[in-house]
Amino acid sequence: MTAVTSQEFNRNPTSVKRKADEGPVYITERGRIAYVVTTIDEYRRLTGAPKVDLVTALQSGDPDDDYDIPVAEIEFRPVDL
Repeated sequence: MTAVTSQEFNRNPTSVKRKADEGPVYITERGRIAYVVTTIDEYRRLTGAPKVDLVTALQSGDPDDDYDIPVAEIEFRPVDL
C-alpha cells in the first residue's frame, strides 16, 4: 500500500501520478485515508465503465456507429425591459 499525506500530494502531484501507475495511492488527511489516486484504466475496470468515451468514439468516424444524442430544445421568449 502506497500512502502520501495531502501535503505531499500538493507539493508533488507528478510523483503521486507515477506511483499510481504501480497501484492505488492513498492520500491521507490528519492520519486517515481520505482519497485514492488510481489510473483511468484501473478506475474503468473497477466501475465497469466503457473503455472508450463518447468523444473518442465520435472521433473515430465510423459511419456504422449509431448514437442517440439528445437535441437541445431552445425556447425563445420576449425580453423583459
